Amino acid sequence: MYDVHVNWCGIFPCEPDWTWDTATTPLRDFDLWAVFEGAGVMTAPDRTVTLASGDCLLLRPGERYVCRTETAEPLLVHVVHFDYVDARARAVTLPALPPLHRPLIDVTFFRELTTRVIERHLDRRADEADVWLRAALRELAAADAAHAASGTTDPQLQRIENICAGIARAPERRWVITELARKCAVSPDHFTRLFKQHRGVTPREFILRQRVDAAKRLLLASSHSVGRIAELTGFSDIYHFSRQFKAHAGRSPTRFRRGG
Repeated sequence: MYDVHVNWCGIFPCEPDWTWDTATTPLRDFDLWAVFEGAGVMTAPDRTVTLASGDCLLLRPGERYVCRTETAEPLLVHVVHFDYVDARARAVTLPALPPLHRPLIDVTFFRELTTRVIERHLDRRADEADVWLRAALRELAAADAAHAASGTTDPQLQRIENICAGIARAPERRWVITELARKCAVSPDHFTRLFKQHRGVTPREFILRQRVDAAKRLLLASSHSVGRIAELTGFSDIYHFSRQFKAHAGRSPTRFRRGG
């Protein structure tokens, strides 16, 4: 059985002219590398990974990685250097390592986990930093298992699936296509094409369908007025909501609620 121990960590804004090559700074331990802003490219021994917000890598000691920022917006990365250790706190080699790269399932939650690791380590509360790192690695294992279960191995499609999951959880949010495209490190037009190829509808249509589905649930399971439900599901006003609901459900919100 193994545990983990944080060696050092930090939050790094990588400016547009930033590059990093482990040929000059060899990795001596494992490096948890989570991207939360910006875009970049990481070249590993067996592949090149396009990086965007929500991407997470587990870099191996001794391997060469070359990374650069790809946009005018700085690449913001949480970095945690650590060892897998035995009961005597000695570094060990695992018989099987987790995948190098995955898009995160819940980016906000994982960012909170790595922030806790970094804060505790900087406060010299090493035992607590290790506890939070264990939690972060469990979250990575859950993300890897979810991607394996879905059968989706293409990183871009994994990002799209994560975006779809986020929209389904909170359809009322103001989802902006340019921001969603940035998560995939592609242009809005290319993102829309990829999304439609994968999901069969455009991102805007997917968002609208999720909002209508959420409205249906509220109409059947709440006493909110139709106007309030329009607000809660992200529609600009009751008239727009009623038009879109009827177009998708075949009847008005009021008739749907009454079962007519």
